[in-house]
Amino acid sequence: METGREYELLHEEAAGRIAGFVDAASFIELSPLAMAGVATGYGTIDSRLVYIYCQYGAINTRHADKVAYIYSLAAKMGAPVIALLNSPGAELSSGVELMSAYGKVFAGMASLRGVAPQVSVVLGGCLGMASMIPMLSDFVIMLRSHASLALQSPAAIQDPSAKDITLEEIAGGEHHFKATGIAHILADDEANAAASLKSLISFLPANNLDEPQPYAQYDDINRTCPDIACGTYICDIIRAVADNNNLLELGQAYTEQVTGFARFNGYTAGIVAFDRPISLGGAQKATYFMSLCDAYNIPIVTLSTSSGYDYTIANHGNMLKAASSLLSTYASADTPKVSLICGESYGASAVTYSKHGGADICYAWEGAGIALMNPENSAKVLGFAMDGSPEESEKMGFIDNVIEPRNTRKMIISALEMLASKRVVKNTKKHSSRAR
Repeated sequence: METGREYELLHEEAAGRIAGFVDAASFIELSPLAMAGVATGYGTIDSRLVYIYCQYGAINTRHADKVAYIYSLAAKMGAPVIALLNSPGAELSSGVELMSAYGKVFAGMASLRGVAPQVSVVLGGCLGMASMIPMLSDFVIMLRSHASLALQSPAAIQDPSAKDITLEEIAGGEHHFKATGIAHILADDEANAAASLKSLISFLPANNLDEPQPYAQYDDINRTCPDIACGTYICDIIRAVADNNNLLELGQAYTEQVTGFARFNGYTAGIVAFDRPISLGGAQKATYFMSLCDAYNIPIVTLSTSSGYDYTIANHGNMLKAASSLLSTYASADTPKVSLICGESYGASAVTYSKHGGADICYAWEGAGIALMNPENSAKVLGFAMDGSPEESEKMGFIDNVIEPRNTRKMIISALEMLASKRVVKNTKKHSSRAR
């Protein structure tokens, strides 16, 4: 149990931690005398308003009330919330009152989702009910070491096999970055986490009503990309066509499916790229990211070299659900959508990102393959190989243009500029009932 002076030092350390994540001398602490295991306040990142808090003690009712207040301010001002998480857990003596306080935090976070971006930076332990804070956030940054995120530690799980499993194995940053996909960015230390946060915030609007703001860039909009062609690794394609070859990739789980942010002529676009057959986790990863982009009016640029869905007898039912949810999310998104088929694209995956599947503009590279089935399967089933040439697809109205790979960058920029004033009128409804 810390003494009063030790608690003051922990509070000062938490406020100092916050200062490392925002612009110099910009942090203003709220209620600094109400020390409750958390420092809260506001500041700026690249001169943009953010609300931020940092935990340093056990979570009690006053702790949760201070955090809930931050979310209420963010909702009024339409500004992002940054949570720096490192708590030893709940103060159990608070009893049922703590459940009520946690409820306020979770309700505030839920109401802010899709209104203003929320980012959790897991700097240490984040277990039990506190683990819901990252899960309700839009983005999660975790330290590679000393950070953990789980509902329970292995010791508390009633499973004999859990006794040989460490917290790091099931809840560490590396695990959530590469296996579960919960962590979008993995940082080596706090300085790296702060730099990653700054980069992420630069791609995001302040809120869902904020007009897109151009980012200073010095790349030629007419620059050609002579080094890409069918067969080029998907991330290399993205970097080749993006401003200054910059891609902020989010997560490395389900690597056949890439999500992240890039800029075209200074404006942010969400990138969803499929390389190889789409897995169950890859479909879920893409669905989440597309929904997030649509919520904040960030255009979606898809690149596909996928020859279908990777399903087995064991996961067939879940794959059906994930594939239909992906299709539904993309089709119903209001934000501008530009699709590029840059390799083989067959079956349901080809339909998802076509003009008829919801894309506003759909391009295909010379040499791409587009058909209901790949030539080998169609020859077996139908007795002849289906014509999968992009030129045939353009004749049938399936795509808008067949383009040379070298001209991809300027064609994407042209499409996004044309779609900048897109408006969609929909049937009145509360919200989608979602696909299964």
